[in-house]
Amino acid sequence: VFCQNETMTYSFIQRFLVVFIGAAILFSPVNAPAQQDTNQVKEIKSLGKKERAPAKSIKVDSPIIVELFTSSDCSACVHADRLLYDIAKEKNIIALSCRVQDLNNIKNKPQIYTNDEADYKTPMDPCVFRQWTYTLSSRLHETTTSVPTFYINGTDKLPSNDFGYLATNINSFGYAPKNKAHEVMMRWKDDKTIALSLPNATEKYRGLMNVSLWLIRYKDIEVEKINDGVNKGRVLRFSNVIQDIKHVGKWYGNMREIDVLVAPASGRNNKGGYVIIGAEMLGEPILAAGRVEDYPVAGDQPKTP
Repeated sequence: VFCQNETMTYSFIQRFLVVFIGAAILFSPVNAPAQQDTNQVKEIKSLGKKERAPAKSIKVDSPIIVELFTSSDCSACVHADRLLYDIAKEKNIIALSCRVQDLNNIKNKPQIYTNDEADYKTPMDPCVFRQWTYTLSSRLHETTTSVPTFYINGTDKLPSNDFGYLATNINSFGYAPKNKAHEVMMRWKDDKTIALSLPNATEKYRGLMNVSLWLIRYKDIEVEKINDGVNKGRVLRFSNVIQDIKHVGKWYGNMREIDVLVAPASGRNNKGGYVIIGAEMLGEPILAAGRVEDYPVAGDQPKTP
C-alpha cells in the first residue's frame, strides 16, 4: 500500500506541474512578439518613406548635350577631344565640338566691340560667339571665354582644370529635375528632308514655353596636320565638329511636327549627322534636343576607334 500511495503522489505532482505550466503559457502576454513584429513593420515603412528617392534623384532618359569648345592651337585640346570622343559613345549623350578657328577674338582683342568702323577687322568667330552666349547668360555671369571648355546642357561649365569632374557632372544630368531637356525624335523622311517630332511638355508649361529650335550640322571626324603653333608638326583629330547652325522653328510645349529641308548626305569623308537643340535664347539652358545620323552612302569612311 505504501508503494501504491508513493506512486499516486508522484503522478499528482506531475499533473500539477503540467497544469501550472499550461496556465503560465495561457495567461502570458503572447501578443508581445506580434506587437514587436508590428512595430518593426511600422518602422520599416517609416524608413522607406524617409529613404524614398526624392525628385532630384529620379533616373531619367533625357538627352544630355555636351559641347566642347576647342582649337588646333591648344595643347590641352588634344586630351579634351579624346574625352569627347569617348563620351559620345554613351547612351543619351549628344556630343558636339565647336572648333575655334580664330584665337585672336578669344584672346580679348577688341576687334568687334569698337564703334569705330576703322577698327572693325573681321566678324567674330562663330564658335567664340556661341561660347560667349553661354558665358554672358544670366546663369554663368561671366565675360571671358577659353579653350578647351565643356558645357553640359547649356548650364554647367567645365574648363580644363575641372576635367576630373566631367564624368560626375555628366552623370548628374541623368536625374531629374537637373535635366529638363525633352527628347525630340528625328528621322529621315526622304533623302533631303528631316522630320522633327516634338513632344508635349509637362502640363504645367504646355503652351507657355517659347523655345527657339536650332538645327546643327556636324561632321564625324576632321583630321588636320598642324603647321604652326603649340601643336606644330602634329596631326590632330577633331570629333563631331559643328559645321553649321540655323534657326528652323519654334516650340511652345505642345506636340508638333516640323519638316526641315537639308542637303542630301554626301557620305565618305563628310559623314556626320544633324542635331536639334531648343532653348529660349542662345546661351540659355537646353530644353529640347535630338539627333539623327546621315543615312548610309556608298564609300562611307568607317569611324576610327
